[in-house]
Amino acid sequence: MRVSGGRNAALATWRCRPETGAPEQYAEQQQTCILADRGLHPAAVATNLAYFAARMAQLAARAPAISAD
Repeated sequence: MRVSGGRNAALATWRCRPETGAPEQYAEQQQTCILADRGLHPAAVATNLAYFAARMAQLAARAPAISAD
């Protein structure tokens, strides 16, 4: 599958072309392409969440401890 275009979803809808010619697979491939273009593909979401969790752990380690004293 080829993804072309920027973050503009309207452009992605016509720029994305499936590699197979099977009409029944076109809708699924089109949706995958749009999600990838928007950064919402499941693999991208998992990567972004892992990065966010690691970054929050780094920030928490650098923050001063809050005590209830």
